Amino acid sequence: MRFLLGKHMVRFSKVDFCLITGLKFGIIPDPASYEMVENGIHDRYFQGRVIENEELKAVLRSGIFEQQYDAVKLSLLFLLNWILMGVDERYKIPFWQFQLVEDLDSFDAFPWGAHVYRRTISGLKHALDGPRQRSEQRQQQQATDDTTESYNIYGLAHALLVIPELSNKHKCGTRRVIELPPPRILKWELTQRPWGKTLDKIFTERMFTRAELLPTDAEKQQQYYEGIDLGGSL
Repeated sequence: MRFLLGKHMVRFSKVDFCLITGLKFGIIPDPASYEMVENGIHDRYFQGRVIENEELKAVLRSGIFEQQYDAVKLSLLFLLNWILMGVDERYKIPFWQFQLVEDLDSFDAFPWGAHVYRRTISGLKHALDGPRQRSEQRQQQQATDDTTESYNIYGLAHALLVIPELSNKHKCGTRRVIELPPPRILKWELTQRPWGKTLDKIFTERMFTRAELLPTDAEKQQQYYEGIDLGGSL
């Protein structure tokens, strides 16, 4: 995707997403290839039925677990859906995620970067669909359109929030000193929320953009970057 920020056109590609988040890319397996695990966490905690995110959170909050690693598996599903996928409490967790998390090595090896990037792009593209439709309906009804709309962005939209300008000149954050080449999102720590006026000024007056993010030699050696050329578009 490309965004117009002030007078600047910026790109948001899978390369940018990978370098910022450190999530692994590669070819996404067919979900149909996973088989339900007998007596797994899906059976023991949810009786094999379709559940929403809110139910998963309730089980974690109870702190009562039947077997070793159950807390780890349920926490991974929680982090995947609530944080990385950025979905709400009504989201129904797919069966294949329950099947995959039973094998922690397979869960770790899954190209979550490719999967979450697709979800993020879709979330960004469709975030304004609902507000736009409601606005058009009000216009057709010739109603006074002074309604304040809100919208949700699903996916890992945090990858778009790494703006060094905010930290360097406006004291909204600090650059962390880390010796190893981590995902770039970990190099910055936000200490206070920037004001809307601050953002407007940066976008219109002092914003510097790069055509694309380029990986360093050290980043090219990281495991999460290895599968960036496998499958999918930029």
